[in-house]
Amino acid sequence: MSMFRTMQGAPGVITLFTRPQSRVSDHLFKQLQYYSKPFQSKKNPTLLAKIFGERAPKNGSEEDRYTIDLQNTCPTYDQFLTMTSFLSTHKSNFTSFRHAFPPIGKEMKYVGDLKVPERLEYEAMMSKGVNGEEESFVTPLVVDWNQALIASDDEGIERIIQYYKAQV
Repeated sequence: MSMFRTMQGAPGVITLFTRPQSRVSDHLFKQLQYYSKPFQSKKNPTLLAKIFGERAPKNGSEEDRYTIDLQNTCPTYDQFLTMTSFLSTHKSNFTSFRHAFPPIGKEMKYVGDLKVPERLEYEAMMSKGVNGEEESFVTPLVVDWNQALIASDDEGIERIIQYYKAQV
């Protein structure tokens, strides 16, 4: 069996970049957790649920809709580059990106204004922002790598979750 076929059924990966004890991040994490669980309609239960009720055996379709990758660090340079490729996918991707990376985002009015730093420049910026006066990376930032979506608030999370809600 090919690797592509094996990965087709794999749940998506959503990364939440956060800082410890952030109330906003905690709120977004709880939303992601809640919607990661499969939805089971009471009106249209599966055959096993009809027969066994709450004791119905779990099968492959009961897996989480996506995996949550919780990161307490800044995005790696490769993750940053991948995010830059998502900017024109949806308008709010651009807004969330600008908010999350102030030194880079403050110079951007349009996606085409993006000046991608070199790897060493990016790493220096991230380490300076963590230890310095100005923040180089603002959390929370949520990235759905499979759907090419970026979010930093409830509205963005809802947009990400909409895809997974449709997969009942």
